[in-house]
Amino acid sequence: YSKKDDYLYNATIVVPTAPTKAGVEGEYRYNFKGWATVENMPSTIVSFSNMKVKADGTYYAIFEIEYLYYDITFRYAGTNGLISRLSNVAAHTSLADVAHPVKATEYREENGTHYRTDYTFIGWANDVDATAPDYLTSADLPEVTTDATYYALFTSEETTYTPSYTITFKVGTETVA
Repeated sequence: YSKKDDYLYNATIVVPTAPTKAGVEGEYRYNFKGWATVENMPSTIVSFSNMKVKADGTYYAIFEIEYLYYDITFRYAGTNGLISRLSNVAAHTSLADVAHPVKATEYREENGTHYRTDYTFIGWANDVDATAPDYLTSADLPEVTTDATYYALFTSEETTYTPSYTITFKVGTETVA
């Protein structure tokens, strides 16, 4: 980007529209900070408020890089319950090391029959109401390029069981036989 204008002595400088500079999509962007008298030297940024031309001059666009960070949320599919949240994750970070969640075994009794439901993690989905995973493991999750939420999917297996209990008799610290 280059612009050259001719001015008369003591004329007010007309500052051009702020330029843009391309970053890398999803990773970083550049923010225009101002015009400086020395290239790559932000400390020389000048204010053009009522600045008058007194001599030839060259001004350089100064940009500041802004790295992008994202929030990644993991929830249970169906219920939307929170598993964990990763904040300020740098762009292009791999999620391969995210541990697979565990869903606690559930127990219930109905009309004297005891039921146990065990859950097995089968993958991550993009939608809270998904019934099939989009990613089978954390290693399959895409690199971070935006805020994202992933939903854990589980299969369940319900079985009946007979509870058993241990009864112990003690005198002080001694178990009675």
